[in-house]
Amino acid sequence: MEKLLSIVEAAGKLGLHPQTVREYIWTGKLAAVKFGKAWRIHPDELERFAREGVPPAPVQPSIPADVLDKIAAHRPHLLPVICNLRSCRAAGYSCSVTSAMPALR
Repeated sequence: MEKLLSIVEAAGKLGLHPQTVREYIWTGKLAAVKFGKAWRIHPDELERFAREGVPPAPVQPSIPADVLDKIAAHRPHLLPVICNLRSCRAAGYSCSVTSAMPALR
């Protein structure tokens, strides 16, 4: 029987931070088994993950410009988010409200 790997060991083999490995486990991108409080990863699963990589994130739907104008007119406090969305689009990116939220910080 092969030795199951801890999160720290798996992170070292993948060249990732242990917290990143935990997030992949929590989101179902990396299969693991929990023993008490500790997660363990099978070496075959680690090889599969290293070979296939992380599945791509789903594409967020884009908000039409006329909808952004209406939001800006009725909710001026959201103007930084709307400006960020427009600048993303001007650069050729498909943006969503969730990707624009850092503008509020």
